[in-house]
Amino acid sequence: MKIWKNSYDVHVVLEPLTKDDIELAENIFNVHLPENYINLLYIQNGGYLVSNYVRVNFDTDWGENIAYIDSLNGIKKDRGIMETNSLLAEWGVENKNYIIISGDGHYFIVLDYSKGNKDPFVSHIDTETNVINIMFTSFDEFIFELTKSTGDEDDSNEYHNQLVFDFSQNPSLEFAKVLVNSNDEEAIYQGIKYWEQTNKDQQELYDILLKQIQNPSFSSIQGLAIQTFWSKIMSNKIRDIKLIKKILVTIPDSSFNEINSAKSDIKNVLNEIINSN
Repeated sequence: MKIWKNSYDVHVVLEPLTKDDIELAENIFNVHLPENYINLLYIQNGGYLVSNYVRVNFDTDWGENIAYIDSLNGIKKDRGIMETNSLLAEWGVENKNYIIISGDGHYFIVLDYSKGNKDPFVSHIDTETNVINIMFTSFDEFIFELTKSTGDEDDSNEYHNQLVFDFSQNPSLEFAKVLVNSNDEEAIYQGIKYWEQTNKDQQELYDILLKQIQNPSFSSIQGLAIQTFWSKIMSNKIRDIKLIKKILVTIPDSSFNEINSAKSDIKNVLNEIINSN
């Protein structure tokens, strides 16, 4: 099943999940996280979802029998689900062993451990009315319904090639490199996202990103490559003047404001580095 949307946002997609992250969360919340939730986060540690709603047996502000969910929280210290306690306190929700996996504050979707420390329900909390509804009796049921909501008229909720599906079952850097060197847009996208977050073999990745920027065939990959360089430069992870100049030369003039804005930001950082030397 395909869960993650091709939309890269460093504030939503966290660094790759580790066993330490899982142990930290389970120790602090004193629970066992659902196995399939962990498996999804090993593929991508949080992010936007292909489907943004599920059918439920109660009404919400989004409509009759519809609950909105556009993203799923990952796990890192003080980020993702680890912000649960502060968010619930901020919105005046009494924490009865809830873990926030989605929501904007007006509502939350939570792993509901009110009945015990494993096998949680998935519940919906309306913070404005203080109404709490059980959406699904298990995380597996929630994911099943989420993928169903992409539509019954086609197979858009399934990975359209075996390569990406196999990667989702056993993600690794070596496998990510196979995806990146394929000819499939979805596979390349998923491979780059995973590879970048490992912080390994980065020069090899940079060479691939530069080639992808020059390839207009896959606009989503071109945008991801530019966004990845922009993020690394703005966070001072790339400071090499020659590399930054090469990136600037490679990024094409574009009618898209996002690309032009990224190029302008990179130019400004380059000037700051040169002036500081």
